[in-house]
Formats: sequence, C-alpha cells, structure tokens
Amino acid sequence: MLKEERQRLIEELLKNNSVISNADILNLSNVTEMTIRRDLKEMEKKGLLIRIHGGAKSINTDVEATNPKKEFSHIRKRTINRPQKKHVAQLIAKEINEGDTVFLGSGTTIEMVYDYLTVPNIQVVTNSMLVFEKFKLDKRYETILIGGVYRDVSASFHGTISDQVAENFHVQKAFISANGILNNNIYDAVAEEGLTQKIIFENAKLKYLAVDSSKFDKKDFYQFYQTQDLDFILTDNEIPLETLEHYLNYCKIITK
Repeated sequence: MLKEERQRLIEELLKNNSVISNADILNLSNVTEMTIRRDLKEMEKKGLLIRIHGGAKSINTDVEATNPKKEFSHIRKRTINRPQKKHVAQLIAKEINEGDTVFLGSGTTIEMVYDYLTVPNIQVVTNSMLVFEKFKLDKRYETILIGGVYRDVSASFHGTISDQVAENFHVQKAFISANGILNNNIYDAVAEEGLTQKIIFENAKLKYLAVDSSKFDKKDFYQFYQTQDLDFILTDNEIPLETLEHYLNYCKIITK
C-alpha cells in the first residue's frame, strides 16, 4: 500500500473513532510498524492527528461523544471483531457447493468469504463493491454486480434501481449480514439497505443471516426482516449459551 493510501486510511479511521492503535492500521495496510510510526509522525507535523503511545488520536477528541450513533465506515468495521468475522466467513464458505447460485451481501464479514472458498463453478450475485472486486477476475466464478446508488459507508449499492434489479434474481442461497438482532427482529442502519436485503431474502430458496456474536440483542434504525423467517443464522462460537438457546427458538444456528 502506497504512503498516500495509508495516510488516507488513517484519516478515515480517525473520522469514526477518536483513538486508533498501530495494530488497527497494520491489520489493514500490510506494512511494518516502523512504517506506520513514520506515517503518524508525518501526519502529526501536518496537524492531522495527535500521536499517543501505540497509536494516534483525533484532533477532535470528541468524535464519538458528539455523534455516538454514527455508523462506522467499512474501513473501520474491518478492524472490529476480526477473528469472529473470519470464523463466520469460513462457515459461509462451507455452506456453498459447486454449481450454486448465491447472493453475497455487503459487510466486512461477507467480503472475506472469497478467501475461504475452495469449490469452483459458482454464480455470485452481489451489491457489494468489495465482494465484486475480489471475485471479478477469478474465472472459476461468474460474478454479477447489482448497481444503483452507491453508499460509501458500506461500499455497496442500494435504492430504487437496485431493488428493481434484485426482484429478478432468485438465488439458491442468500447470505446477508445485519447491524443487530433483537428477538424476532433483524436491523440495519439504513432503510434503503434493509429494503434491498429484504427483497433478496424473499426471493432466495435458503436464507442465511451471517453475523458475529456481538450483533445479538442489539437493534439499529431499520428493521428489515424477522428471525423466524430465516433458515439459518451463521455466527461464531463465542455466542453465550443463554443467547444461543434463546435464538434457537426462532431458527437454526450454525457455529461450527
């Protein structure tokens, strides 16, 4: 990753989080910690951040306090619960068989699925630019991108055009993430995203919700689907037993 790209990444992280660690940046940039320190030193001289031990903080230290419900960007989300998200991505990959037609939704968990797929001859439909970028040049897969209005926070397409196109796809398996699950309700941060995901779920033969365990017992702005209408929830094995037993009343849950 070039220096300019790394420094844009650091700025993006600090827009949504008042403090970041060197480890946050390393996970996303694949460079040495010494390189990260040089970047932070240079950016501090430019007045873009304040260096602290092991990382940096925003010039505006009240970023989260002034806007506590602001949705994190997909760049920031990549740094959160990474081991759990990798586990869920592996579960998704195990559910996909050769010859399947699948929908892979947006989200930092689902964008990792490509890294764990081993079977060829899959038709992939997605509204995620990040998923599309991973699959587009791999000749083992036929990849279809649903366009529409681009939303930078989630790096995905939604809106009227997306919904009209999505109505025409009837996939065998749909894998969709969410910002929260509370009892029988599944939530997203934005109505437009939720509407597109609802259409895909309703047209899919098998409906999978793919979320890490931190999403349970949480709600967000827009309720777009019901847990009882899912076929499966895919989550990591750190979900508390009491929570697991509660949500098994609504649908099947796969953790391994």
